[in-house]
Amino acid sequence: SYEIDSPTNRRKAREILIAAQSLFKGLRLKKEHRDELFAKIQNSFQSLNKRQDEERADFDKECAINYEKIKPIVQNAITFAENSDDYRESRDTLIAAQNAIKDLKLKKNQRDELYADIRKIFNEINKNQSEEREGFEKESTDNYSKLTNKLNELFMEMNLMNEFGIIREKLISLQGEVKLLKLKKEHRNDLFKRIREAFALFDKIRKE
Repeated sequence: SYEIDSPTNRRKAREILIAAQSLFKGLRLKKEHRDELFAKIQNSFQSLNKRQDEERADFDKECAINYEKIKPIVQNAITFAENSDDYRESRDTLIAAQNAIKDLKLKKNQRDELYADIRKIFNEINKNQSEEREGFEKESTDNYSKLTNKLNELFMEMNLMNEFGIIREKLISLQGEVKLLKLKKEHRNDLFKRIREAFALFDKIRKE
C-alpha cells in the first residue's frame, strides 16, 4: 500500500499515474481494457485532488483561526510599544509577539502583514531612540562645557578671593548641578573628580 497523505507522496503518486497513463497509451489494448485502465487512473487523480482540496480547506481554516487569535496579541504589543518610554521593554514585547507568530501556522500574506506591522514599530522605536540619543549627546556636551567653565572660574576665585563662605557655597551649588543635569557618565565623573580637587584646594587655602 502506498501512503499518499503527505504532499511529497501525492506528488510522487501523480508522477506514477502520469507514467502509467503514458505507458498504456503506447500499448495495443482492447477498447474496454483501455477504457477500464483510463477510468482507474482518472479515479485515482480525482481521489488525489479531493484529498488535496480537503487538506487545503483544513489549512485555510486553521490559518484563519490562528490569524484571529494572534492579531490582537500583535496589536496589543504594538499599542504598548507605541505608548511606552521604556525602549528595552517595548522591544522585548514586540519580540515576544514575533515569536508567537513564528510558532503558528499562517498563510504567507497573513504572516507578512503581521511581521510588517511589528517591523514598522521597531523602525519608529529605533528612530526615536536615535533622535533622543543625539539630543542627549548635545545637551550633555553643552552642560559639560557650561559646568567646566563655572568650575574653572571657581579655581581662579579661590586664588584671588578671601570670601571662603561664598566660594564654598558656589562649590556645593555646582556639585548639585552636576548631580541634576543631563551628562554622560564620563563627563559627570570628570566633573565630580575636579570638584573634589577644588574642595581639597579650598581647604588648603583656607588653612594657610
